Amino acid sequence: MIRRHLPKCTSCATELKSTRGKSSLCQPCSARKLMNNKWSEFGDTARGAMHFLDEDTKTWLLEQANENKVRLSVLVASIIKDAYMDEKGGEALLT
Repeated sequence: MIRRHLPKCTSCATELKSTRGKSSLCQPCSARKLMNNKWSEFGDTARGAMHFLDEDTKTWLLEQANENKVRLSVLVASIIKDAYMDEKGGEALLT
């Protein structure tokens, strides 16, 4: 049996299952990218938190979420938690 060498996902480097699709992402990475993009558009139309951010910040957040392979909401929550820990001076770890 001859094994074909399939391309790898450009985000997580796992081997793609087929070459039929147009995307160079695996299914989980593609779904995450679509969800993050949809969430950012929803924020604009709903006048939510994303409404208050400029385009460069939105783009940076989406890129960071895709690079770190997390949902956009998880990334935002981690940024808020880091800011809270800095504010408390690490006291929150003791409680």
